[in-house]
Amino acid sequence: MKLSEIQINNFMGIEKLALEFKYPNGKPLDMVVLAGPNGCGKTSVLEACILALGRKKLLPNPKKNSQYTRKGSEQFSISVTFIVGEGETGYADVTPRGTKYKGKFPPEYFPKHDNSQDRLVILEDEYVDMPTEYFSSWRYPKLVGSVPVSIGGKNEKPADTEDNRLYLIKQHLINLTASKAFEEDDQEVVSEEKAAYEAMNTLWNYFYPNRNERFVAKRDTSGGFDIFLDDRASEPVPLDSLSSGEIEVFTLIGQKIIKPVSDGIIFIDEPELHLHSSWHRGILRALKKIFSGNQIICATHSQEILDSAYSYERFTLLPEDDPRIRLDKSKGGK
Repeated sequence: MKLSEIQINNFMGIEKLALEFKYPNGKPLDMVVLAGPNGCGKTSVLEACILALGRKKLLPNPKKNSQYTRKGSEQFSISVTFIVGEGETGYADVTPRGTKYKGKFPPEYFPKHDNSQDRLVILEDEYVDMPTEYFSSWRYPKLVGSVPVSIGGKNEKPADTEDNRLYLIKQHLINLTASKAFEEDDQEVVSEEKAAYEAMNTLWNYFYPNRNERFVAKRDTSGGFDIFLDDRASEPVPLDSLSSGEIEVFTLIGQKIIKPVSDGIIFIDEPELHLHSSWHRGILRALKKIFSGNQIICATHSQEILDSAYSYERFTLLPEDDPRIRLDKSKGGK
């Protein structure tokens, strides 16, 4: 699934906006980069897309639908065009009353609904399972130290929210290591654990190719379990002791391991967050590698990131009062 067009009216700070995320040949883009100054509506575009996908729960501060209406307007509207599966076209129309979908969407996207009529209405509190992930500009995970093994579900997991990502990734990797220890004859379990750590370490080495480091699960000094980065120093380094940029990289690649999205859309607000400026020019290549097979839509303040995108992948938004969006009629404008 890929998003190819969006029209936004009276949503948040946006009065009227239409964007086409397409290659010159008309096919939907694999990478979209939104840029512009503070207040131009970059984050609002991301949130409008997420609402159209029925995934409002991914937002860090979700509101009632009516609260998204632009001040002074009666209601907002969002219209989105998707390319689904083998070239099928789907549509979503969002208003404060709910979201209406039309098109041949896979039935797993709407687990509570009969899609036989190719038309269904999703209300504000219902569930949609569009393959989507969102990394907001507010992201920074809680540092949690060691975490318990939770095989069998006896320990209650924290909520699946952005600030709990580090905990959930740690617990997933630790559970895999514990499962392998208890079921070492089960080749499926052994293979799953091996594949997860290999993926983590391969992607980490893509960011840091000269370090020869790897992640491992071990007991910490408190007797609990934690994830350590090995081969950095004489002793393995606890994950929480890494820099904010390194933890950002770990959570990006770790989220792919615990919640893989396939043929979906990944939204990232400020992919440069916590990263050194030397990484800005290469971050889009890294994201394509991490989230291969998905459309990536991101918003950035970094000129280096914008410059690293192709011209047709760049969308620069401007505030309504910016003089560059006004047409000078004295020079032939109509």
